[in-house]
Amino acid sequence: MDNQIMILVLPIILLAFVIAVFFLIKPKKSAWKAKALQNLNELENRIRSGDSLHMKSALVDADKLLDFVMKSRGLRGETMGDRLKNAVKYFERTQYNRIWEAHKLRNRLVHEIDSNFNENYIKTAFSDLKSAIRKLAS
Repeated sequence: MDNQIMILVLPIILLAFVIAVFFLIKPKKSAWKAKALQNLNELENRIRSGDSLHMKSALVDADKLLDFVMKSRGLRGETMGDRLKNAVKYFERTQYNRIWEAHKLRNRLVHEIDSNFNENYIKTAFSDLKSAIRKLAS
């Protein structure tokens, strides 16, 4: 009789322990989140350099980093534009529009041969991408 009780009670105690550990231990931040935030810090240093080429490359890389974060977050889409369309629920409308504008600026920098933009415009676009990355990686 005592063995039967132990056979029934022991799994219940073990299950309760596993559940308690599961809820009490805070899971570590995902590796992709830490990687994204580390890369973002490096890009911030480039944008602060004041050098036009470094600033442009930081904006392009921030756009790539946002795409990495969206993929890591599980947003679907064949292209970054598709994933960005699927990310609309994560942002307020004005922020979402600024992210799109920053992405379009990145496209112009990459695809237009004589694209030349004001440094403040690049800094603003970078800031918009940075806030999107931080929001999705938090």
